[in-house]
Amino acid sequence: MTAGDDIAFVLAAPPGTDKEVARVVNQYHLTVPVYILAGERSPVYRTVSLPVSFIIAPDGRICFQHEGPARWDDDTTADFLRKLTPTRKY
Repeated sequence: MTAGDDIAFVLAAPPGTDKEVARVVNQYHLTVPVYILAGERSPVYRTVSLPVSFIIAPDGRICFQHEGPARWDDDTTADFLRKLTPTRKY
């Protein structure tokens, strides 16, 4: 990913997981925004396993869901994400 891509990465965790989230953020040196939810997750985001990754298109639709650990730092993923974002006009 490059600085010019209109893509954001965030982490969201269920209520009451503050200590576990802090441990993971420190262990993996994560620098993305982390949000602890104030209440229950919307049913569309409820899953059996953790972690779970959702890729959400700019129009708000979930276009990909993956349960379990994954590597998101390869060219295939970057190309997929770029195809979801609108073309920039300068």
